[in-house]
Amino acid sequence: MREKGSATGIQQSSQGALVATTRATRVTGTRADGVAFSIEQGAANNILLANGGVLTVESDTSSDKTQVNTGGREIVKTKATATGTTLTGGEQIVEGVANETTINDGGIQTVSANGEAIKTKINEGGTLTVNDNGKATDIVQNSGAALQTSTANGIEISGTHQYGTFSIAGNLATNMLLENGGNLLVLAGTEAHDSTVGKGGAMQNLGQDSATKVNSGGQYTLGRSKDEFQPLARAEDLQVAGGTAIVYAGTLADASVSGATGSLSLMTPRDNVTPVKLGRASGFPIARH
Repeated sequence: MREKGSATGIQQSSQGALVATTRATRVTGTRADGVAFSIEQGAANNILLANGGVLTVESDTSSDKTQVNTGGREIVKTKATATGTTLTGGEQIVEGVANETTINDGGIQTVSANGEAIKTKINEGGTLTVNDNGKATDIVQNSGAALQTSTANGIEISGTHQYGTFSIAGNLATNMLLENGGNLLVLAGTEAHDSTVGKGGAMQNLGQDSATKVNSGGQYTLGRSKDEFQPLARAEDLQVAGGTAIVYAGTLADASVSGATGSLSLMTPRDNVTPVKLGRASGFPIARH
């Protein structure tokens, strides 16, 4: 439904796809589950998006209780507000403000530059991605949920998970939990403290980190992100507890390895890359490649 368009009395089947904007003059109908939906006067209510359906929430308009299933997408533009969106296999792109979004299995909420997510709840199998200059506060990260982000300028994150409160502010990440597709990139000149990398999670450190714990199924790398090597990267008190840690460049101090599947590897540096500096290490033998 394009801007200024109108359609009433719609019967949306379970396989139907609605493509609409909150600039539409008037849209009304009934979903397959019997719930009435509408778009009127810049406000969208109870919209169901799936199978290629898209709702664009334009500047200075709003949406409430949007349901985004597999194949659906809600785009929240700058100065727009979405409240109570539920993502179950679908996607929400936040350039404006999203309040009280629930992310279920397969759902993805992406907070773009200058976008803001407030009180997002991430359930098992759901993913929250926060990009540079994005903001996500009062997050509830449940077990098996994924958070993807970095310590880039402008990123502000706060919330709770099973190990307590976590945050990213001022280029410092504290008590992050990375699992089930979650990842954290610690950029050069920034820091991370007390991170936990669980099954399916990953952490790349180009800056400095301390007291990082890598559990079974987790992966940690020091001094490299893709083809970038960072000889000034540093890790202190790295605890490899069944996970995998690979050191490409930088300084590793006070490392320990435990668990039957725990491994720590030191990679041979490439040309023009400063060799790894190794401090105290304990536990299983360290592999050199």
